[in-house]
Formats: sequence, structure tokens, C-alpha cells
Amino acid sequence: GPPFVIDWLAETAHKAKRRWCVRLVKGAYWDSEIKRAQEQGLAGYPVYTRKPNTDVSYLACARRLLAAGSEAIYPQFATHNAHTIAAIHHYAQGRPFEFQRLHGMGADLYAEVIGKANLDVPCRVYAPVGSHEDLLPYLVRRLLENGANTSFVNRVVDENVSIRDLVADPSETARAYPSKPHPRIPLPVGLFGDDSALAQNPNHVRRKNSMGVNIANDNELRALADAVNAHKAGWKAAPLVPGAATSSEMRLVTDPADRRRVIGESRNADAATIEKRSAMPSPHRKAGICCRPPAALRSSSTRPTCSSNAAPNSSSSPSPCTKPARRSPRRSPKCAKRRTCAATTPRWRASCSASRKTFRGRPANRTSCSCAGAACSSASVRGTSRWRSSWARSRPASRPAMR
Repeated sequence: GPPFVIDWLAETAHKAKRRWCVRLVKGAYWDSEIKRAQEQGLAGYPVYTRKPNTDVSYLACARRLLAAGSEAIYPQFATHNAHTIAAIHHYAQGRPFEFQRLHGMGADLYAEVIGKANLDVPCRVYAPVGSHEDLLPYLVRRLLENGANTSFVNRVVDENVSIRDLVADPSETARAYPSKPHPRIPLPVGLFGDDSALAQNPNHVRRKNSMGVNIANDNELRALADAVNAHKAGWKAAPLVPGAATSSEMRLVTDPADRRRVIGESRNADAATIEKRSAMPSPHRKAGICCRPPAALRSSSTRPTCSSNAAPNSSSSPSPCTKPARRSPRRSPKCAKRRTCAATTPRWRASCSASRKTFRGRPANRTSCSCAGAACSSASVRGTSRWRSSWARSRPASRPAMR
């Protein structure tokens, strides 16, 4: 966690005989971290889902920064919270540090901090500078942070909030909760199975979210590498047309990044196989065959395949990741996303087939998944984003806010 990162920074500073300036913030990218974890189908969130837990972690990191020694780390605490300012000033015990605030915010608060007549602690003011492409995302993030109903900036001007509640100890507040995670923020795997999503969209289909691979986690990355290395036997590609000729010569396929490495073999279709495929009826004309089994049976037979494709380290389904990841390690994040998405659409179709729901896209793309199972058109995929921005904009009652 962050305290151990601070220990590593202090140790590195002592070895290099250098002094690091470390800026400590909280909640700055909370919405983005939640969204990214849901998109990638991670096992959990890299941030706390309750604000008091974030406040406790911030104070713990502040104490660790101050204890690291002024010769190794110069702490810079970005906060607009009066309780946090008082706590850090108490922890410092005369050790050098500085506060930081955003331009246009917290001026009245820090008027009681800076100066010889007050706490006599310096405060650095951050002002946004740059083009509108850089400033607009920055301002939107600040609006999200300070617009939260748990933000100190909002609560300090709320007449209904008492002074006792405003300066309450976050550790005591965190202990009072029956559970550490926020009950209204489900884990990424349960994103599409919560009641809030059903209230937002009447056509919502409950289903299990696809699990992804956290490329930043060494353990998961090592397990993925083992699964990739287990499939070095090579690949064989051939025409899937029934009765296709097998007398044609197999052609070796080499790695584009290293032509010395053979990754598989392929057999091209001959003229007779192409003619035979052209004479076969279109799969869409056979949609009636797919509709004969009951919808529940088709749904139950599809879900095991989805689970196999979604398993991050499954050795039975390495196709979305193995070859591209072996060519270039930089493609690992994109390959992991492909594997996760490989199970999203089939699982969604299986769920909507079981529930016999009809979805509307554009006027010409009215698609019903209650019958056509495997024959669904591409229009049925519209609106099946693995993360819904409308759901995230309806933020829960409690969310971490910066400062």
C-alpha cells in the first residue's frame, strides 16, 4: 500500500543522498479509478469506496512522510480540510513541511494558517495553466471532487451540519460502519447484477461481469505469462468448410517480430473448397434451427463458454492473448482487454435470451434476443458497454472527495 511506497522512497533517498518533494493528495482521480476497474473487470477497486477510509489512509501516509526525516523527504500536503490541517500540524511537531491548495479555493481557511500570527506554515497555491484541451478535463475532475456531498468544502457551508460532525475523527467514523466497502458500489464482477442498474434501465439484464487481468499486478501478470508459455506448441489453421480438401501443403507461419520463430501452420483453401462454401446457405437462413431449443437451454449452454473465455489465467482459452502478447509485451494490456470482451457479448446474449427481453437501438435496429440466440445481428450489441457512464454519474450517497 501507499505507506510501503513511502518507506521505499525514503530508503531510496537515503541511498542516493537526495531529498524528494512528495505531494500527498486524496480522491483526485476517484471516479476514473472506479470506472477503469469496472471496464477492465478487476477483482476489486484500487481506491476506497468510503470517504472516511480515504481520510484515515491520508493521515496514515502523512505520519509516515513526516517520520521519514526531513533529510530524505519534504512533505507537501494538498488539502482543503480543516481537520486534516489540524491533524498534520499536530503530527509535525516542528518538522518542515508545507500545505497546498487550489487557486480560488480555501483562501479563508488558509488565512488562519499562514503567517507568524497563526500556524506559521507555508502554503503553495496551484493554478491551472495551459490550453483548453488540458484545462477542461482538469476542471471537470475538480467539479466532481468538490461537488460531492461528503466534501469538506460543501459541508462547511451547510448550516445543517454541526461543528462536531464537521470535525469528527475519520477513524472513529470508519469503525462505526458495519462494512468497509460501500454497499451501493458493487465490485466490478457484480456491476450488472445490482438493483441500481435495473432502476436506471428497465431493459437491464442481470448478468455476471467479465473478469479481466490487472496488468499492473505482478502476480496476475506472471500467471498470464505462464498460461501463454503453456501454449507454445503452435497453432494450426485450416478451412472450416465440411469436406474441405486436406491434401494441400501446410504453410509455416512465423512471428512478424522474429521470423526465426515459428508460431504455427496454415492450409489455404483451394478452388473446390471455395466453390463448395459459396454453394452453402447463409447462416442467417438457418436461424430457425437455433430457435428450436428453449431460450433457457440455449442460455445455460452458452454461459460455461463465457466463463471459460473470461478466466484471466485459463489455459483452455489463450487465443485472444497468446500470439499478440508473445510478439510484443507492450500489447499485453490490449490483449487482456480482448480476452475480457470475448466473454461480454455472449454472456449478455445468453442473459437476454433467458429473460426474453427486447432491446431497441436506432429505429431500424429493433432486435429481440428471445428467439434468435446465435443469429442475433450486430445491432443487438448496441448499448452493451461494459461500463455505463449514466450509472456512474448517479454517484452514491458517500464517495471520497479531494481534500
